[in-house]
Amino acid sequence: MTTSLMTPAPAAVGTVLDENEVQRLVRHWLQTRDQGRPAQEVLQCLAEDGLVVHFPHLTLRGRREFGDWYTRTKQLFPRERHEVEQADVRLTSPLHAEVTLTLRWQMWGPHSTQGWIGADTTQHWSVVLRDGTARLRTLAVDHTHLLANSAPLDRIS
Repeated sequence: MTTSLMTPAPAAVGTVLDENEVQRLVRHWLQTRDQGRPAQEVLQCLAEDGLVVHFPHLTLRGRREFGDWYTRTKQLFPRERHEVEQADVRLTSPLHAEVTLTLRWQMWGPHSTQGWIGADTTQHWSVVLRDGTARLRTLAVDHTHLLANSAPLDRIS
């Protein structure tokens, strides 16, 4: 799937999670990140309980840790872009889904001397239905291949 980033925010889905709502969450999550939206908007995509985000160099637990990391990262690398190559959704229950994303992730500093970070990645997500809306509960970056001349990922710790 090639993601169009002009998708509206996730809408209430009711009592059963479906594939369209999960795909909408994927697009909305990437769109808010790529647009550099404030942390509060990005956090709306995340589950309030049980949130864990695993990067190769860092693990974040909870919305507060993620929000702090996101704010610091946007100060260092305000421009971000995700290009989805493939998004596979597997519904595992009426309230849960697993997502595998293959994508290119790039971030640029405000000045050319700060460089950029670029990687081809595979991510595995756990999505949960909470309060009628699909939310990201866990995100694990399982495979990362840095692009040529990329700064190391630990620059965004």
